[in-house]
Amino acid sequence: HLALGRDAGGRAAVAGHFPGTATAGDARDAGDRAGLPLPVGGLLLPGAGRAHLPTLCRALWPTPPAPHGPRPAQARVVIAAPAAATGLGLRPGPGTVTLFAGTPPAIALSGDGYVLPTDDGGLAAGGTYDRYGDSDADARNARRVVAHGLPAPGQARGRFQGLRWTTADRLPLVGHSGDADTTPWLCTGFASSGLSWAWLAAEVIASEWCGEPPALSPTLRAHLLPARLPEVRRTSGR
Repeated sequence: HLALGRDAGGRAAVAGHFPGTATAGDARDAGDRAGLPLPVGGLLLPGAGRAHLPTLCRALWPTPPAPHGPRPAQARVVIAAPAAATGLGLRPGPGTVTLFAGTPPAIALSGDGYVLPTDDGGLAAGGTYDRYGDSDADARNARRVVAHGLPAPGQARGRFQGLRWTTADRLPLVGHSGDADTTPWLCTGFASSGLSWAWLAAEVIASEWCGEPPALSPTLRAHLLPARLPEVRRTSGR
């Protein structure tokens, strides 16, 4: 995975903070990695890449849950992880990922969105944040391909469309839905960063359940508490 950006100082700072995980490079270095000329440098993340979500989910949870497990009323802890729900301040963000014929990069590129090679020799570009009824998502994703330094792609061969649910401040809801320890936990609102936020949210919840050292500082933890949002406070009766 190659994260492109014009801020050379920022790239160097990140690489210095994560030695062995990230490597900063100029436009020539980035182009060599991507297999094509690129207009800017980037941050190489050699351990990152594409994930086939059904396969990933089966690997993380190989055994289906028991059909007769504890009911919510009997469970010690209840986590509500809805894709959408009323009273939580969640807002839908329609989005599109477009599949194109064309010359793919050698590795996944990100910057303003992302462009990545597909298994059939094409490329995928996304993801847009659309309004309902928008019809130019494919054209915007085609421009995104060019902005990443690739030749203009061929005709769109297909697309994935869906809804991402997010909050007004674009941060997820992780924690009790109210003040009392008896209120359900919330774990939702990841928008388009679910694969990044989910790991952190799981660590936060597990550490608090088990009395382990906190995963986040108090200041950062406060930014994820559901009660920071007026909608959640009203729903929980605060």
